[in-house]
Amino acid sequence: MTLLESLVTVAITLLLATIAFPAMDRAAQSLAQAQARVALVADVRTARASALREGRAVALVIGENGDRYMVDGRIVVLPDGLRLSSRPGRAIAFYPDGTANGSTLALTGPKSIGLWRVAPATGLIASLEAAQ
Repeated sequence: MTLLESLVTVAITLLLATIAFPAMDRAAQSLAQAQARVALVADVRTARASALREGRAVALVIGENGDRYMVDGRIVVLPDGLRLSSRPGRAIAFYPDGTANGSTLALTGPKSIGLWRVAPATGLIASLEAAQ
């Protein structure tokens, strides 16, 4: 292989890399957002189950900036660009009888929106809107 052929090969490889890497980055970001959605729902369900099992109130508290939440002493940091909010207030309390103070949770990001309701009477979480 001549020097010219080697340079052409390197140039083509670099060109392909500049095309492929942004696509891989977007795929990784989408995966991180999907994992955050699944983890949030699982953490809400786990908080309710812990309250029932342990006979004590358990809270999920959203950080001031919405970039993290704390549940049962564990801090969960959301992927870059995602924000979590709830109404009313920033805390969802689950009680030993299975009830909750009720809330609507919204997980927002550049290409990801999730909306859930935590029912006060049952403490169960249900999706209000499909992922976009």
